[in-house]
Amino acid sequence: AAIEELKADGLEGDIAPSALFDEENQEHNHTIWHLSDGPDGAKGSSWTTDAGLEYLMDPEPLGGPGTAPKPDPALFGTYAPLQDAKGTAKGKAKEVKNKLT
Repeated sequence: AAIEELKADGLEGDIAPSALFDEENQEHNHTIWHLSDGPDGAKGSSWTTDAGLEYLMDPEPLGGPGTAPKPDPALFGTYAPLQDAKGTAKGKAKEVKNKLT
């Protein structure tokens, strides 16, 4: 129902959202890259050529290694390395031992 409502409002089309079409790389939007092991990926070439798609057997990277900003240190879980972590087997064994003594 939501999809039909978006179509009726003229916000989206039938196949895919159109919000990012202006950012799509037009040079490669009809190319399928062979990124699997073995040559079997190209066996679907009849449907790819009928659809105007090109199957690229030996694709080369388009750029260098990706980069990302360093993560926020608050994202890492920390515990005191001198104490046994409560969730570890060693920590549980120590907890049981302390209860029994």
